[in-house]
Amino acid sequence: MTIEQLAEKIGGNLWTKGSLKRIYLDRGYNTKKMQTKTFIWQNEDGEFLVSCRIECPSQPYEWINSQQEKVKESVYEDLEKILSEKAFVITNEKGEVCDDSGNSVELNHYSVKVFYSKEKAEEYIDEEESVNLSYKEFDKEWLEQEVDRLDEIERANKNLQTIEQ
Repeated sequence: MTIEQLAEKIGGNLWTKGSLKRIYLDRGYNTKKMQTKTFIWQNEDGEFLVSCRIECPSQPYEWINSQQEKVKESVYEDLEKILSEKAFVITNEKGEVCDDSGNSVELNHYSVKVFYSKEKAEEYIDEEESVNLSYKEFDKEWLEQEVDRLDEIERANKNLQTIEQ
């Protein structure tokens, strides 16, 4: 994916000066006393990296540093979702898509856990020791279309029920 395509998908403003390209994002807080500048850039290896700088004279360095890390972590999560071609959904011991408790749910249920890296899915499963969980790998695009299809069916059923009443 090019940085131009990423700028469109992530909703940022592409800045170009010569061969330098950055995607500026509206992340963090901007007030009279605090200024946040967050951008994505691409290194020579083609990897997208995030930079965040918070200027706030009234706060200690440790607080500023922790806030910068939170903003960067959020952007990296968005990048992972955008750049991934796969999605990993948590399943119970029967292989059914499930909630935190291992109860079977539809793919479009609000409690469905979707991860965009195998490592994060495995990390989640390791943390949830009380339930025997696993994961299924899906094509991300297919999963998104299937969730949209199930949402549409759900809306149509609600409309039908309203009409019947």
